[in-house]
Parts: sequence; structure tokens; C-alpha cells
Amino acid sequence: ASSQTTVTQLHGSGTTNPSKLLWDVLETFESRSKIPLHLTYRAVGSSTGQKEFVGENNGFNSHTDFGSGDIPVSKANYDALTAAKGADALVHIPYVVGGIAVFYNLPGVTDAVKLDGCTLAKIFSRQITKWDDEAIVKLNPAMKASIPAGQEISVVHRVLGSSSTSGLTNYLNRHAQEFGCAAAWTLGAGSTVEWPADTVAAQGSGNMASTLQSTPYTIGYLDAGHGHSLGLGEIALLNRDGVSLTSKQATLGAAATQAIKSGIIPADSTQSFADVALYDLGGADTWPITMVSYFYVRTDLTAMDPTSFGVLKAMLEYVSTSEEGQKKAGEYSFSAIPAELVTYNQETIKKLRGPANAPVFTFETASKTKAYEGQGDYIISGKRKSFAEIDHAQMATEMAAVADRVKALEAKVDDHHGDDSKGTTQGSGITQLHGSGTTNPSKLLWDVLETFESRSKIPLHLTYRAVGSSTGQKEFVGENNGFNSHTDFGSGDIPVSKANYDALTAAKGADALVHIPYVVGGIAVFYNLPGVTDAVKLDGCTLAKIFSRQITKWDDEAIVKLNPAMKASIPAGQEISVVHRVLGSSSTSGLTNYLNRHAQEFGCAAAWTLGAGSTVEWPADTVAAQGSGNMASTLQSTPYTIGYLDAGHGHSLGLGEIALLNRDGVSLTSKQATLGAAATQAIKSGIIPADSTQSFADVALYDLGGADTWPITMVSYFYVRTDLTAMDPTSFGVLKAMLEYVSTSEEGQKKAGEYSFSAIPAELV
Repeated sequence: ASSQTTVTQLHGSGTTNPSKLLWDVLETFESRSKIPLHLTYRAVGSSTGQKEFVGENNGFNSHTDFGSGDIPVSKANYDALTAAKGADALVHIPYVVGGIAVFYNLPGVTDAVKLDGCTLAKIFSRQITKWDDEAIVKLNPAMKASIPAGQEISVVHRVLGSSSTSGLTNYLNRHAQEFGCAAAWTLGAGSTVEWPADTVAAQGSGNMASTLQSTPYTIGYLDAGHGHSLGLGEIALLNRDGVSLTSKQATLGAAATQAIKSGIIPADSTQSFADVALYDLGGADTWPITMVSYFYVRTDLTAMDPTSFGVLKAMLEYVSTSEEGQKKAGEYSFSAIPAELVTYNQETIKKLRGPANAPVFTFETASKTKAYEGQGDYIISGKRKSFAEIDHAQMATEMAAVADRVKALEAKVDDHHGDDSKGTTQGSGITQLHGSGTTNPSKLLWDVLETFESRSKIPLHLTYRAVGSSTGQKEFVGENNGFNSHTDFGSGDIPVSKANYDALTAAKGADALVHIPYVVGGIAVFYNLPGVTDAVKLDGCTLAKIFSRQITKWDDEAIVKLNPAMKASIPAGQEISVVHRVLGSSSTSGLTNYLNRHAQEFGCAAAWTLGAGSTVEWPADTVAAQGSGNMASTLQSTPYTIGYLDAGHGHSLGLGEIALLNRDGVSLTSKQATLGAAATQAIKSGIIPADSTQSFADVALYDLGGADTWPITMVSYFYVRTDLTAMDPTSFGVLKAMLEYVSTSEEGQKKAGEYSFSAIPAELV
């Protein structure tokens, strides 16, 4: 368990525009952290966020740990804060580039409505009040037929200080002055202006969006990504270079690149940014109303809770300098900042002064395991996830697929028809539990842990790092830690090895650990063969020759003999690309143990000479993939590949699966097989030890008999120490309850089927 028993907190407030991005990041940190974190962000608008950061009503002590805004700290606020707290009291950290776009609701109008800045200014200032005004029709002659004569324009605007209002009004004010239409805009500029009385007020971007969606003939403004996500019609605006384009067609980062080159952004991030503006800059693909979103951060944070400071610094680095953090910008219709600003931010973050004993947080990425180190308290691990994270990702994928189908159907139809907190405090104690291991049933485990957190009255922080069975076993055994485990439990689809079992029991006693089987799964072989629709059939010997590279072509005689109809769909001499896991994987152990045993027993020993285990020495002309995610993505994206995954993972992606000949001579896929059949036979034949404290190293469910038995069946185990007397009492209670729920309860076992595993037989329960 973590050495930290209190909840580390971090609280920010500000702009609504990139709020979804910030909520995503903060939730990602909470789910990937071993120590319990409580990170919040209030989307109150840039102006309110700036007030709470400056804290003028609190002796210039901030109400938050950080602020965020699409407008820089104003000159008045900057001067007041630096006068009270010193010349270098704060920094601006730019982290994404966005656009304020103008959206409309015009029934029957299908083409983008084009406007120039002067005409737009007259619309928002109510000098133009009708949609069929001569100035609008001149730019959009085809539109007139779709609009009722004399149709009133309903102008919607934000209230209570909004960076969107600041962006739009600053653009209109500058444009009107520079392009000879000063009389078109006399309302001034800022986060609030005095709007004409016959306009419609909307508090918050949500109300702006809902008004635009529900009220015909309206026009308003939103951050571009918000409007795009709702499918609102967008004004195509004439930029400085005379190009008419929407924010979606523009390159949002272009203005930021120009701002750096022209020195608009101060060289010293502690200086005032009040005059920084990216409105109406040149460039054929530049959007006229471009805004940078900033973090506002105090430089002197020495009085801050040390761990909170460490989290804040890590969060700033992740969002504003890391490849993964910047990639998230695109997911929310923002643009990543230019490389020059990334370097600028790295130097800025070095200026932050925290407590001397503040921990330094580092990162373990989803694609690169850091054994032992990744189990440390101050690691933000991409190997940890919450069930909500994967569920949301799956939902997003499904929604994107539905959206594509809707667009396709629409295209066919078209064709047919022609508050006042005074800083943050540490929370009360929280019960923790941390595990690591196999990636195969990781979704099941994340689901269970999140279920426990939500159903518990006492606060729980339960995590699981999906690092692979071998790494999970190493961290459970803890050989590098005097055989004291790095985790509260391990999990693997392979038993604890003989070497690890012997070493641990020698150090801690003969009954030092138990294996608790909880689900039965299968390792299946998947492929990507364009044009092949029937399941490809293989026997164990042919499969061994493919993975050992003795068979290298898809039209090899041995493959064609088993699949005569396939030959017509495969290019002659098409190379087989073999993909394999690295860094110790239970999937590799399952496949290679099956191939090794099968080759020995079925008279094709020469077909497999690579041995068996969680790692083997693969031929040089094979493709390495770290983690089941990379294996899956390689199989999905690369034609003529073959690889292996836990069956449920491959099924969920719709991958083509090899139909394998089992011991009884039945050719079947893992989906057609009964995965629990091998486990039932293993109990009856005494393969599983009667005493769970004994070694399970020789337990194997490969190639067992039965017409519906899958040849590469594996049991997933919990590895648990028997002597847990030194464990936190409540953590022990949670651990015991979790083990009972997953491995013995009807509800817990039912969850196995939800993730394409089989429940364990009654005898194992």
C-alpha cells in the first residue's frame, strides 16, 4: 500500500472553453496515481477564475491552486498582484490554442453563411437586424430563397464576464478600427460589454449552446470545439488574407506561431501578458479570432502542501509540455501549442518555487512498463486506469462509428432528394489497496474496484496497474525489496514460477502465499487478411511452423491444404507478418507452452524449438508489440499479420480468429468453445493442487480433451500473501471482501462473462 494515508488535493477555476480537457486530465491523474488524489476544476468563466486566482478580497492570497483563462491576467489585476506579492508573483503558461467561432440556427440553409468582420460587427451591434439585409445577401445570394422576408436576427450573448465575449468583441473592435468601419462597432471590448437591449442574454457556454440549438434564426458565439461537437452551423469569416473559411477549415495554431515570431508573447513569463492578442493576424489559413488558453500560477508556492505542489507541477508539465497531454488538445477541437511554446513552458515551470520536501512525480506510459519503479507512490502510471476511463473510450469509439453511419445515411438522403475557500487542505484518512499484473482481465478488475469504491460508505482508493503477468509477479514477490511485496495483491494468467515460489517460501515460510483462481480465459490467435471472410483453420503443428517462421507465406501448401478456398483471396507469395508480445507476457506463456507441448506430443517437435515461457527468443524477422494494446492495434492496422491476444480482447475488436483443431479433432474458435471445460477437467484429474499454498508452477490447461474444449485455456489467479497481520486492518478487510466477491460470489462470477471470460467451476468456488 502507499505510505500516504491522506488525500492530496488540488483545486482550480476559470475558463469554460477547455474545461472538458481539464476535467479529462484531472480524472486521468486520479485514476493513474497510486496515492489518493482529489483534483477539481470549476468552470466559471475566465474573468471569475482570474478574480479567484488573484484573491484581491483575500489579501491577494489565491482562493485556488491555479487559475485558467482564455484571456491574460488584466493589467489592473497584474499590477495589483505584483504590487502586493512582488514583481515575479505569477506566470502565464499557455497550453492550448483555440478559436472563438460564430454559430447560427437558420432552418433550410445548408451552405456555410459567409460574412466579413464589418458586417458581423453591424449584426452584433444591431445595426443590421434582418437576415435578408442587403449586406448579408450580397455575400450569400443563394441564401435569400431559404429565409422568410424580413426575418429578424436574434443575437445571443454571454453574461457575467466571459473570455468568449472578450475574444469576439476585441476582434470586432480591432477589425472595425483597422478596416475603415469604425462606426459599425462602438460597444468597446472586454469580457463584458453593454449589449443592446433587444439582444438575448445567456449565462455560460451551455446556455449559449442550448439557445442556439433550440431557437431558429439566432446567431451567437462559442469556443469552436463546443459548437462543432453539437453540429451547429458556423459562419465562414473573411480573414486578413481575404480567405473565407470556418474555424474547422483554418489552422488554429497558425496565429500562435506568428505571435511567437513577431514577439507578441513576452520573453519572460513573469511579465504582464495583458497586451497579448492573436486577433486578425495574417496567413491564408489563419483564423481571425484565435485565443490562447493559459494557466495562471503563483511563483512562490513554498507554503503549499508538498505533495500538492508535486502534483501541480506534474499536471502543468503533462498538459503544457508532454506529447500525450498536447495530443489531448486535438480530442477537444483545440490545437496543440507550437514547439517554441513547449520549450517556453519548460523554462517557466522551472521558475516555480515549492516546499523543499516536495516529491517529484514522474510518468510511466501505457506503452513502456517500469517494473518496480512504476509501483512507487509518486508515479503517474498509464498502466493504471479506471473502469470509467475505458468505458468512456469504448463509448466514444461507438459514438464515432454511429456518427459516421448517420453522415453516410444523410449523404444517401441528400443524393436521393438532390466560492470562497481559503486555499486547500488535506483530507481525512482513506483506505487504500493496490495491485498489479495481467492485462487480460484488467477491465474486469477495474470494474470491480470502481464498484467497491462507489458502493462503500467509507472512502476507498483502489488501483490496479495492468503491466503483464510477469511484471505483476515480480512486484508481488518483491525479491528486490527483501521479499516484501510492492503490492497488496498480484494477478496473473500464469502461476507463480517455481523459482519465485521457492525463493519466496524460503524467505517467508512454506505457506507464504496462495493462488486464488477467479476466471477462466483463452488465448486466441487472430489475423488480418483482407478479403478472407471464412475463419482460417489451422492445426497446432502448422501454427507452430508459422510462429517459428518455418512457414512464411500465406499460400504455403500446409495452410492451403486446410483452407483451399482461401488461396483465391491471397496474393501469391504474400508474406506472413508474425507479431509477438515483449517484456514478459502471460499471453506469450500460454501460446508458447501450448505450441511446445503440442509439438512434442503430436510428432512435430521440429516445428517448435523456441521453448516456452512468458518471454522467448523470437526470430529476427518478427514484429515486437509491447502490451496487448499495441498487439491489437498492430493487428487492426497491418494487413497479413498474425498474433495472439486474450480471446475477449480480440472479440471486442471484431478481429478475425483462427479456428484451431483441438485434441478431439474438432476445429473451432475460442468463441465457439466452452472455456470452462478445461478447468472442470483440470479439477477432476488433479492438475490443480489440493492445498492452495503449494506450488502451482506445473498447473497447465493446455490441449486437454473434450469436443468443446479450447486448446489454449488459462486460469487467471490472484497472488496473495497469507501473513497479512502487518497490513492496515481496514485495507485487509477490503482485500478479503474483494477476493470473496470476485472469486466466490454469484455477482462477481457473473461479471466474468461480461468481459468474455468464463466463470470458474463450482468446485473451484
